[in-house]
Amino acid sequence: MPSLPENGPNGRYGDDMQDRAPLAAFALMRVLLGLMWIYEGIRGAPWSVPSWVAGILLLIGLFTSLAATLGVIITLTVLANSHSPAAWGAWPWIYWLIILMQILVAATAAGRVFGIDSILARKRPRWPLW
Repeated sequence: MPSLPENGPNGRYGDDMQDRAPLAAFALMRVLLGLMWIYEGIRGAPWSVPSWVAGILLLIGLFTSLAATLGVIITLTVLANSHSPAAWGAWPWIYWLIILMQILVAATAAGRVFGIDSILARKRPRWPLW
């Protein structure tokens, strides 16, 4: 039976991509959340300035954890200002899904894949903001 090629840093195939696949999924989630917040800013919502900030930071992958936390705060503010669950619209669960997605992006190193945080992490690996 043929064996797998041994091209990883430890002599095993695929070691160089060991932790990148889950982070790539969270990086895609980060980009989608960034686009969503930029769209909310374009719509002219009352929270447009924080949504622009969160959207741009998430889109470029800079201070990803802080931007996702800002997104959670914005979403919770929207929920608090909607006085009744009937005012949330036809899909009230979507707010909780958005909050969960932002918590996942904030808790993982989603900015270290295809983001400016990855460049900064190489220069300052002990920087506490990612």
